[in-house]
Amino acid sequence: MVKKRYHSAIWITLLILLIVIILISLAVGPAGITVGQTISILKEGPKYSPTERFTRAQHRIIWFLRLPRILTALVAGMVLAISGMVYQALFRNPMADPYVLGISSGAAFGVAFGVFLGLVGSATGVYQVPLAAFIGSAGATWAIFILSGGARRSPTILLLTGIASTSSFQP
Repeated sequence: MVKKRYHSAIWITLLILLIVIILISLAVGPAGITVGQTISILKEGPKYSPTERFTRAQHRIIWFLRLPRILTALVAGMVLAISGMVYQALFRNPMADPYVLGISSGAAFGVAFGVFLGLVGSATGVYQVPLAAFIGSAGATWAIFILSGGARRSPTILLLTGIASTSSFQP
């Protein structure tokens, strides 16, 4: 019973800390919006109605710039945490990560290969580098899975194949 209360207290504390950090992150920036104004803007909702507490520009900055970025970062962090947990559960190893399997090396290889071919660069747009990294990591994942014998093999074989293929994808 005491352990359950302890875990509940930790989760509640972390949730409160997350909310405080989000509020501070919403207020910090070159626009000079205070935490009080940020709370007022959030209470107002995404639809602006004229008020003396904050300007239309401050409202738009919070709702259409800072809040989407913070929520995107929050979701990305959660997805990365879940994917790390899946890696560790799959390999039954708390040290497992994308670098061990060679997926990160495949992503780097995809970007380097795209730059070499002239398909990726500053002139081609902002989305080509992540796309090349995704294609490289997906190709590395597929190659490692096929080379290890697929799903019918043990996670140890998959892990060893990933470690061996890491050097193959080094740019």
